Amino acid sequence: MIYSHSDNRTLARHLEEVVAVARTILASHRLAFPGLSPAGLAAAVDLTAACHDLAKATPAFQAYLAAGQPSGDPLKRHALLSACYAFHRARSCPALPPGDVVPGLIACAIAGHHTRYPGFAQIKAAVFRDLPLLHQQLAALDPAVFTLAPGKVPLTPGFSSADLDGVAAALHALARSFPRRPLDEKIRYRIFSS
Repeated sequence: MIYSHSDNRTLARHLEEVVAVARTILASHRLAFPGLSPAGLAAAVDLTAACHDLAKATPAFQAYLAAGQPSGDPLKRHALLSACYAFHRARSCPALPPGDVVPGLIACAIAGHHTRYPGFAQIKAAVFRDLPLLHQQLAALDPAVFTLAPGKVPLTPGFSSADLDGVAAALHALARSFPRRPLDEKIRYRIFSS
């Protein structure tokens, strides 16, 4: 059994709940994102919710939950690897526009879901700083997590070390494309003026 929280909530249940809440928020508000179709926005929200805690399926995170106390073990961190997986997954999502901006935004949302929302440069720096750790986490990731389909959003297998390196390279290129201008202004300029 893979757990998400110390109250013995399973990761499968938690991801199902988060996907359901995200869909409810999306349906109950007139949310839109310029350049994304309603189906694209729904896919982005689904991927963000379904993937945000994927990397809790590591022995280090499960040991941290079992111990019931804070741990300084960096292997227990889960947001950055979850963000990298979501970026990889979003790049091949047919409902999203081509390119890495929307996958990058999804990755930023996931990487910052326990802290401050990072920009592309910050997430790129974190991935490069922690790349050896991310490879360790990926190698330890319980493959059973890929059998989950929260809200029928399949968490497909096939995320390899080479894929992780590809995500790092893509984030590097994305950060170079958006160097200094505030993120949302630059996105509006790049995507919506073309």
